[in-house]
Amino acid sequence: MSDDQRVYSDEEFALILRKATELTSRAEPAALSSAGLTLAEMKAAAAQVGFDPAIVERAARLLTASATASPLERLIGGPLRHDHKIRFSSKLDENSAARLLSAVRISVGEFGSASGGHSSSMGMTWRDGGEMEALSITARPEEEGTSVSVVLDRRGTLLTVAFVSGMAMFFAVLFAAFALYPEAPALGYGGFIAGVGGALAVARGYWASSTRKMPPVSVRSAMALRLQSLTRAQSGTRSQQEPERDGRLRRLNVTPEALVRDVRVWSADLAGDVADCNSNRNQAITQPWLQVVGTSFRPYSVRHTPARLYSTKIH
Repeated sequence: MSDDQRVYSDEEFALILRKATELTSRAEPAALSSAGLTLAEMKAAAAQVGFDPAIVERAARLLTASATASPLERLIGGPLRHDHKIRFSSKLDENSAARLLSAVRISVGEFGSASGGHSSSMGMTWRDGGEMEALSITARPEEEGTSVSVVLDRRGTLLTVAFVSGMAMFFAVLFAAFALYPEAPALGYGGFIAGVGGALAVARGYWASSTRKMPPVSVRSAMALRLQSLTRAQSGTRSQQEPERDGRLRRLNVTPEALVRDVRVWSADLAGDVADCNSNRNQAITQPWLQVVGTSFRPYSVRHTPARLYSTKIH
């Protein structure tokens, strides 16, 4: 059988497309590279090759647009501030904003902020001003829908990590200067380098590890997945007028009650993540030396793993 008549599987077709893209990018000079594509252009291109444009839009929403890390962020192993935004087409009015805030208050419970948040026709905001980490959730109506933002400020935690690592380096310098150096200068210098370098490595490793396990990341992903149905929600009339494509697209009818239910689910998960953070963070404060030199330091216990999140099916 000739190659023209061979039947390729979907997996082989995907590999062929990827390889063709790589070969094309190598052949084209850098000066001819594209300036980029809009979401509408990507959806149109996907439709031409047989992909569901809704899948492309969903993937674009899950893509985090992160700026280039600053020198300080590269040095310490992660950013000081996490800011994750999601946009969906559902409109947010004064009534739905109040219900969203109520759902957050009920679900977060004792872990909520003293202010309790605020809602109006301009949107909803909730803030947990912790001693070291400030977490806030904001929803604002826009022309084309609603923007939801989850922000975590970790500057207080950085100061705590810097203090603990500084104390560890201080004791390492004292030990090297008064215990090792009198015996052998070379041993003293070696102890100094090992102590300071080890403390810095442990501090940076902790910060990088905790950055990868930040609750707002799991919250942002969970919200993106849970609000996919809301993206085409309250355009119910428009959705019902659109024909089903190859029998695979279904009409959606999402009510405000479903919106509140979804928010209660992810805000309850957020409360658990914040509780885990506070518990482990208090242990790090009460036992700083053991937390620095120990091997069982787990700063966060996030119940949303990426595999679990991205395997969730949204219909």
